[in-house]
Order: sequence, then structure tokens, then C-alpha cells
Amino acid sequence: MMTTPFKFPVLFAALAGSLMLAACSNTAEEQNDKMNSKMEKVNDKVQDMNTDAQANFEKDRESIASDLRSMRDDINSKLKDTNDKLAKKDLKSSERTEKEQLKAELEKEQTVVNDELDKVNNATASTWDGVKSDAQKVSNDVKTWWGGLKEDVDKKTDSDKDNDGH
Repeated sequence: MMTTPFKFPVLFAALAGSLMLAACSNTAEEQNDKMNSKMEKVNDKVQDMNTDAQANFEKDRESIASDLRSMRDDINSKLKDTNDKLAKKDLKSSERTEKEQLKAELEKEQTVVNDELDKVNNATASTWDGVKSDAQKVSNDVKTWWGGLKEDVDKKTDSDKDNDGH
């Protein structure tokens, strides 16, 4: 009689275990297929993230390169004007000296901008953070220099050619 109450819980546990085992009875192949499917989804998400990161990198790089190209064009234009004025034979000695100094400054800044533009154009996603930081610093420095150059022109001519109120 002692074995009857003991048999019922054991049989019940065995029956429940076999039902659970039957419900989970995926073959190794089925489990492998499920895992591969999940891995494909993860890889797709990673690929989407990589595509977004690449697109952001390209967008940033083009924006900064465009800014540097604009600066280069402004410098080239001013350099051309300066060279045209230096080509005149009737330029006073003091004006010639001033224009030669301006030309030297313009050429220096032109080199800085061109060098940085090359770095930006040749940057990779892995080098971008450093290149971007350097390019932004160069851009800010050149803009500050350019602003000072315009202020100098305003002071010398007693006019507000850059329309900034000074």
C-alpha cells in the first residue's frame, strides 16, 4: 500500500516531462535553422547600422569639404586680385609692399586650406574623427583670419566693404 501514493506523483512527473519534451523536440537541424535565421536578422540590423554610419560619414565629409572649397575659392579670388594689382607698374612702393605681404599671407592660407582639403578627401571612416576635428579647427582659424583681413581693409579704406557695421 505504501507504493501506491508514491507511484502516482512519479507517473505524473514522467508524463508531464514527456509532454514537455515532445513540445520542445526540435531536431538539431531545426534548432540550427532557427539560430541561422536569428543571426541573419542580427546581421541585417548591423548592415543597416553600417550603412547609416557610412552615409553620415559621407555627409559630414562632403559638408566640411564644401566649406573648405568655398574658402579656397575666396582665397584664390583675392590672390588673383592681389596679383593683378601687383602687375601694375604705377603702384606706389608702400602699396606694393603691402600687396606683397598680403600675397604671402594668402598663399600661406591657401596652402593650409588645400592641405586640409586633401586630408578630408582622403579620410576613411576609421580616421574621420581626427580628420574632422582638425578640419573644423582649420576652418575656424581661416574664417577668423579672413574676418581680420576684411576688418583691416575696412580700417584702411574708411568704408564698410564687408557690411558688418565696422
